Amino acid sequence: MTMYWNDETSYEFRIHALQQMVLRHISRDDVAEIISSGEIIEPYPGDTPYPSYLMMGQVKKRILHGVISYAPDPNVIFIITAYEPDSMR
Repeated sequence: MTMYWNDETSYEFRIHALQQMVLRHISRDDVAEIISSGEIIEPYPGDTPYPSYLMMGQVKKRILHGVISYAPDPNVIFIITAYEPDSMR
């Protein structure tokens, strides 16, 4: 897991998220943009250890999804994965 700070919020990227972001050409700043200006499109309240959320946002004309989870500390957000959704769905 790796940390990234933006303003007063810290983002903890799971190894899986970082690996997939590299393959998909998605930056940490892209993910921060999804979180700050995107919208939650589906909650996953049963996820453990914390509920997670599917977010959607637009970054540089790209529609991106991110799956995040909030830590017990309200200023920490876990980044589980990020991807460009399949346009065929």
